[in-house]
Amino acid sequence: AATDTGSKAAVDKISKGGDPGAVIAMLTGRKAEYLPVRKTPPEKLHEAMLRASAARKLISAGTDAASKHPLPPGIPGDHAYAVLSVKGNQVTVWNPWGNHFEPKGSPPGLQHGYKVDKGVFTMPFSDFEKVFSDVHVETDMHHKGK
Repeated sequence: AATDTGSKAAVDKISKGGDPGAVIAMLTGRKAEYLPVRKTPPEKLHEAMLRASAARKLISAGTDAASKHPLPPGIPGDHAYAVLSVKGNQVTVWNPWGNHFEPKGSPPGLQHGYKVDKGVFTMPFSDFEKVFSDVHVETDMHHKGK
């Protein structure tokens, strides 16, 4: 069992933001692989996410500050998200803020935004790699925490 101090530190790390890889390690006891989206070949990123999703492993995705890369309407920058599933070319993402958003035009996508309900939205992988800057994928390697 975690100590009160350890539990508080864990809750602080999750609720106040921080390194998604450290949070994955804290929640699962396993290391997370860091994949910088713009430096990882798209095929490798897609395959890693497909494998992790099929194995029901945790996947996080992060956005840069909006000033670094323009983001679609309804997707906040400098924020961490959970990837709920990767099926074929479709990525379903959850914003823990639980927001709602209706696209500001047609068709939904990079220009007009995606329909978001309770923080959940789906986008093609080709859009995902333009919107998100980093991904952390839970591995099978044991994490040796403090």
